[in-house]
Amino acid sequence: MKTILFFIFLCSSCAFADETNCFKRGEIDSLVTGFFSSSDNFGYVKKMATEKLKNKLPYYEENNQINNIMKHATQIIFNRGNPGDYESSKQFIDNYPNINNFPNNGCVWKVSFLTPEKIRKMCDDDGAAGYFFGFIKINGEIKFSSILGMEILRPDGSFVCKGFDRYMKE
Repeated sequence: MKTILFFIFLCSSCAFADETNCFKRGEIDSLVTGFFSSSDNFGYVKKMATEKLKNKLPYYEENNQINNIMKHATQIIFNRGNPGDYESSKQFIDNYPNINNFPNNGCVWKVSFLTPEKIRKMCDDDGAAGYFFGFIKINGEIKFSSILGMEILRPDGSFVCKGFDRYMKE
């Protein structure tokens, strides 16, 4: 009997621990509002950066276009599944400002903001060009966990890909 109670307690505590690292709809709304509404978007997300990511941020701070890039990262991807499991997670895609595809069941463990796929494909057939901003929850706290820039910014502030450059000026 003690063994059964132990396993019930263990399973329920594991389920609760996983739940704390899952995004709720209200948290997504707050994250989206902060990501797009601030005049210093990068400053907003920088405060949430993981320790590992903080070392990489100075490179992006030198990019005088980073706030503009973030305002144009209007495609949002929600990863639903087991936290950290990219292989079996299902992706739900939305476009700001209409967030209609947030999954109501399961664990959304990662949220990413990207430049729209149609723009990324103008610069790269696979859609890899662009900027990607990732967020996860660690111990129930939203953290800015990854940033990836796959489009080259020239010293004059323009982008190498003309389609990307035009989109950023809109």
